[in-house]
Amino acid sequence: MKTIAFTFTFLIISLIGWAQQSFELLIEDSLDQMPTSVIETDKYYFFTESYVFYYPGTKTNIYKTDKDGNILKIQTIKPDQFDFVLSVIINEGNNKITGFGFQKAAEDSPLFFTILEIDENLSILNEKKYETDFYWLSYINVEKYYNGYMIVGNGNYTSYPNYHLFSYLVNSTYDTIRSKVYPEEGIIYAFDILPTHDNNNFKVFTRGLGPPFGAVGQILLIDKNLNRIKYTEIPEYVFSYMDAKYIDDAHYLLSGKKDIIDENRQTTKLALMRMDTADVMQEIHLFGSEDTITYPGFYSNLDFVDENAIYYAGVKNLAFNYYTPVDSWFFLNKLNSNLEVQWQKFYGGDAYYNLWNVLATQDGGCLMAGTRYDYITQTNLRDLYILKVDANGLIVGTGEELPNISVQDAIVYPNPGNEYFHVQSGPQICGALFELFDLSGNLVLTTTLDERVDTISTIRLSTGTYPYRITFDNKIVGSGKWVKQ
Repeated sequence: MKTIAFTFTFLIISLIGWAQQSFELLIEDSLDQMPTSVIETDKYYFFTESYVFYYPGTKTNIYKTDKDGNILKIQTIKPDQFDFVLSVIINEGNNKITGFGFQKAAEDSPLFFTILEIDENLSILNEKKYETDFYWLSYINVEKYYNGYMIVGNGNYTSYPNYHLFSYLVNSTYDTIRSKVYPEEGIIYAFDILPTHDNNNFKVFTRGLGPPFGAVGQILLIDKNLNRIKYTEIPEYVFSYMDAKYIDDAHYLLSGKKDIIDENRQTTKLALMRMDTADVMQEIHLFGSEDTITYPGFYSNLDFVDENAIYYAGVKNLAFNYYTPVDSWFFLNKLNSNLEVQWQKFYGGDAYYNLWNVLATQDGGCLMAGTRYDYITQTNLRDLYILKVDANGLIVGTGEELPNISVQDAIVYPNPGNEYFHVQSGPQICGALFELFDLSGNLVLTTTLDERVDTISTIRLSTGTYPYRITFDNKIVGSGKWVKQ
């Protein structure tokens, strides 16, 4: 296995590269990490990370890798600043990248909204900054259109966690044409922007604007004067972590999390809706299961280059703390233009993973950026985890190389368990045979996986360890051990 270690002050990076442009990249650090954005150019990937709890302030690194995941350069952006965060980076072509974020010179100094122009060698070519009254900015989103940028985000003063929605309209040389802060205050976030086809207005997908706006999730129509001229309630109680992208001239896809409350029991699934351009839902599809919480990627979760290769991803078994001692998985779905699932894959199960960004890549694959928390060896410290898979959802090795992360068509949980366990599987192995054995090799139960989530009773089994295997088309597609407590 090819392993390359890079050592810097307080920074250790472990890299495992793979053929066929698939790889996994674990970046270990003495500081808590979080990815913020990822882009692809013709030759490289670039992604940003911010140190979350770092004194004297939050810092941002930009990483440059080749298409095999080899790190070519790491650059800390403006380390002299107390806080410097790049929330979004955009590939401009011609060896240029634009970054959007904010900076502060001291803890109690004004916050400056910042735009940087950077070359592919990670040198700053141009910088524009605009003073605000905010203490912190969150969920900055940028939409590039023919002569500039539409920017929306959330800023808070000293009344954290309450935020105000703000917007900027900026021209191609990063000069502000106009800006606006909207009056509502609360737990307000803007998750994505979609321009109308005539580029005269923008749809902004928000949550938390409060009673005047009806539902928890809203679609705001904002004109080029930054006035809100219309709002539409997002149906089906879908809100938060939304991504929107046109799939044809008459429809766009809208993703987000959907809370489901049934008999005083709440769960959360991934929702994917086909919307027409009048913001009327045409269809909705849900991904996940009733027994665990499934969340979309926090910053981005939906992307495609080809409408018959749509990637939609999240985290399976989310807990509401970044440092929870449970196992979770990256949960990746590949769909066609009819929103039919082609396959589902699960990555992880050996630590607590959270997914932040998804990017459909030029070669037909998918890149996922998230965090990995090893609760056995770490305390309140997450590592950055980047996973690039091919068009079949695989990490392809050569010879004796094997990926460190488990790539699965089906997962078995809870593990350990007691009176039952679930098997969640993708449609690509519908009809697979699941077999459970005791440690002597005796078959103790078997079932055919004909549902997305199968529940198997184990009341009659004694406590102990039980190996299992999953067979499809005469091939073993999954195996492991289940523990009954």
